[in-house]
Amino acid sequence: MGDKTQPENGTSWSAPTNVNLTSLTDLFSITATSPNDIWAAGRGGGNTLIWHSSDGGANWAQTTSENSSNSYSQFHGITVDKNSGALFAAGFYKSYQSGSWSPFKTLIEQYASSPTPKSITVKPTQGPPGTVVTVTGSGWTPGNVVDISLSSSVTILTKATVAGDGTFTTSFAVPENAATGQQFVDAKDETTGETAQASFTVRKYACTNTIHNPVSADIQLLGVQIQAALMNNANTDIYLVGHSLGGVVAYGYLAALTETTGIVTPLPSGAHLRGVITLDSPLGGISSNGKYFSNALAYFEATCKGFIPQLPTAVLNLSRIFDSTSKSTPPDSSEPDPQGAQASILSVPFLKVKIPTPFPSNQQVAEDAQVSGTSVLTIGNDHDLLWKPSVCFPKMQDFSSTQWLEDEGNNSNIYGRAFTSGGLHCFLDGALNTANHFDVFTDSSVTQGIQDFLPDGGTPTSPSVALPGPDQL
Repeated sequence: MGDKTQPENGTSWSAPTNVNLTSLTDLFSITATSPNDIWAAGRGGGNTLIWHSSDGGANWAQTTSENSSNSYSQFHGITVDKNSGALFAAGFYKSYQSGSWSPFKTLIEQYASSPTPKSITVKPTQGPPGTVVTVTGSGWTPGNVVDISLSSSVTILTKATVAGDGTFTTSFAVPENAATGQQFVDAKDETTGETAQASFTVRKYACTNTIHNPVSADIQLLGVQIQAALMNNANTDIYLVGHSLGGVVAYGYLAALTETTGIVTPLPSGAHLRGVITLDSPLGGISSNGKYFSNALAYFEATCKGFIPQLPTAVLNLSRIFDSTSKSTPPDSSEPDPQGAQASILSVPFLKVKIPTPFPSNQQVAEDAQVSGTSVLTIGNDHDLLWKPSVCFPKMQDFSSTQWLEDEGNNSNIYGRAFTSGGLHCFLDGALNTANHFDVFTDSSVTQGIQDFLPDGGTPTSPSVALPGPDQL
């Protein structure tokens, strides 16, 4: 027995040095399941014998085969079932009983490797609802589909097809209704029914999750959540409605879907993003004024349990958006656009993704998305004091227009609207509700405008069209 060092013509052979063949050893058959996985069968000292090489014949090791006591056995052939990958060896044996040998009988054995236990790991192992969890599996049947779910829900959250080496990797977002506490991520082979589990602890969602997460990460998380929702409902019309930072994330998803590849997964065939509605959302970012930042920091320290005393990542991202107006695509006309239209949410950092330059402005995103049938309605409160800092600091510049795009007219499917609600009284006592930031939820003109807009991007009869251009000094 040897390994062929020149397989193209077989003119040169060498014997492996680690195969101990005694005078009573013969190998009669050889087969291979792959170029590296080689098996040889025969006899050794009156027993069946199988040798195995996992490196193309360079090294060999004897593999255990079944032999009865008081018997003489040998293999004369070995082959592999190409469909199942199972190995079969055939030969004969005879038994010594009561002082005599029995006639030769047919012998067939199947080699059964020790199965690799099916397992999964999850990363991270804890987080609030909305957390993206990556599931990695090993030891599974190649080609089979594995369903992933969370023990607190019977819903399949994602699926994965097992690769040829028995592994898979997939991700899902922890459902918003997931029970708090220890749960288990469950994996189940759709064909065999085999399962595996890994522990995951669902934590409560804290305000620190909002302000310390990068805007880019939240945009990507929204993409994962949408894909999970569409897994069993592919032919679905999607409407995104977001308030405050949630509107920035919703609009950022639209921008990523429309203008880039690699940030979010494209929608499956049959799914369509029909509309995006933002409410009091700083689409154009927030001022990078030092006094504005210091007061934001003081507010978070006073109201957000577990707050790390440093400027939150989301706040820094919003200031970057605010400063992007000189780096984004220019407006269509010679007149300047509102802050929310001219700035670009795509100016926030995205890892390993190339963003077009200049950055597509938020207004351009809406115009490009309209081609695909997506309508946009942006609504802001002109008395939302978060974007009107001059009420508390008279010398500070307001930026109320960060909340809306330029309204492109009736039946345009791109609307920028504004309403006025609440008094102009400084709210630095820490009570955010006195900043008029939540009035958008109860204003009847906003409700009417949303009803007019849905489902086909109709022209809102209210609120009024927002003033064009940026905020005046």
